[in-house]
Amino acid sequence: MKNTFEFEVEGEFGLFTDPNVSDEQTRISYPIPTYGALVGLCGTILWQPTFIWVVDKVRVMEQIKTQEIWTSGIKMTGGRVILKDTFIVNPRYQVQAHFEWNPSRPDLKHDRNYGKYNAMIKRYLERGGKLEPTLGTRRTGMAFIEPCKFGEGKGFYDNSGKMLFGSMYHSFDYSSGEAKKCALWWQPVMEDGVIEFIRPEQCKKKAA
Repeated sequence: MKNTFEFEVEGEFGLFTDPNVSDEQTRISYPIPTYGALVGLCGTILWQPTFIWVVDKVRVMEQIKTQEIWTSGIKMTGGRVILKDTFIVNPRYQVQAHFEWNPSRPDLKHDRNYGKYNAMIKRYLERGGKLEPTLGTRRTGMAFIEPCKFGEGKGFYDNSGKMLFGSMYHSFDYSSGEAKKCALWWQPVMEDGVIEFIRPEQCKKKAA
């Protein structure tokens, strides 16, 4: 597919959680990145209202390790709270994603130019993104992005078989309007280090 892009991202920490967990609750990262977090990551390469990002798959390159870190949050009633959150340590992933025209913006049909956006995304990807990338939250610090060929290089979970992760948050569904957004859930399976994502419309809905 001509509008498909592959890149590698790594950082010191990653934090991928159920978004319903507030800043005043202890957060424990999922062992793998969520679809929603990776869509957000793609948006740091380039975001435009004309198109939407669709993440096809992710490859986990390093062993999944976690570390508890003391952080501060903000109480709903005001003031700060000290929490012991659990982060993924030294995460590194290969990501394959593509863009599709945004069906909710028919007013931008005149801007649907594959050549233009392919060139723009390629240019920003080679620069490490247009905005500062992070792995799940800004609390993890800046991540680093560079183009790659998906599947190349040695990964920790190569030839490891299947690994199940149970029920996990996937992303938000905004089809009913932002005021009525629903959290989408799925059951990811990693095979030889690779997780293939289902599309948001294939997920189960759970009110946020």
